[in-house]
Amino acid sequence: MNATTAFERDGLRGGYPAYYTDATRAGDLLRVADTFGSGAQFAIMRAEGGAEAVAERLAAERGTNHMTYRVMQRDSVTLNGRPALMERFAYVDSRSLIGAAPQVIEGIDYIFVHDRRAVVVTMLAAPEQIEEIGPLFRRFLGSLSF
Repeated sequence: MNATTAFERDGLRGGYPAYYTDATRAGDLLRVADTFGSGAQFAIMRAEGGAEAVAERLAAERGTNHMTYRVMQRDSVTLNGRPALMERFAYVDSRSLIGAAPQVIEGIDYIFVHDRRAVVVTMLAAPEQIEEIGPLFRRFLGSLSF
């Protein structure tokens, strides 16, 4: 459970749990998912603008793409000596509505500003998985350098 897979993309380096699968898609620098267990995802993307502006754009996009998207908490924090904007959010995954029960997803974004661009680091998981996935995500965050 402690083994990691190292990565380097666009000047960002770190390590994610070795049993996670690369699920990177358009717009991501990196997206990895626990496809055989919890279904949790960790993602990194870059965006133009400051942390507040990026948070507002993400909320607007997610509100359009997901049913009942809500930001539940927003705070300024410091992680690994870097200031960040932290947002906790939740939504109903509309893809699960086709022949399945709706699935609530909870997430957390840490938005850092580096070289006048935002670096958004996100965790997504089912609410019942948050406690289990939290330490893995904190380790992932701690491994990042940029």
